[in-house]
Amino acid sequence: MTVQQDLEPVITESLTKLETALLTPQVSGELDGWVQSVREATSELGSHLREYMDDVLHAQYVQIAKVDNELLTQVEQMIAEDKNLLCEFDGFVAELDTLTTRVPSAEKDELKVADHRQHLEARGTALILRIRKQRTAAATWMSEAFYRDRGRGD
Repeated sequence: MTVQQDLEPVITESLTKLETALLTPQVSGELDGWVQSVREATSELGSHLREYMDDVLHAQYVQIAKVDNELLTQVEQMIAEDKNLLCEFDGFVAELDTLTTRVPSAEKDELKVADHRQHLEARGTALILRIRKQRTAAATWMSEAFYRDRGRGD
């Protein structure tokens, strides 16, 4: 199996786990459990995300550029978005860390952190969507590079 074949299901599963953790309703009295579930899923995704981008997506970008240099603009945009995604992931982790530190003081009044938790949920699901969109964009441009009808030329 190639690195891509190995990492594709891993990154898919990691994204799904984080999405499930984020979207699981927070039951009264279970804020700490919700946060820990999100932390575990975030940690798992983080351990694979950079490797996936470096070993899979960037390898695809190189292939796209080699096969069809007319798609260099799209490749540059995808590389820039990868950097943005990693920055957003780091920001998400920092916000999760902040929420984690607030949990002990909010055990008796979880409403104190409800807005923070909801914001983290929205930020995390938006990040997941952007990562999925990036994967789709890479696959689309890869296909376009190899199978695009370039016409006959004059």
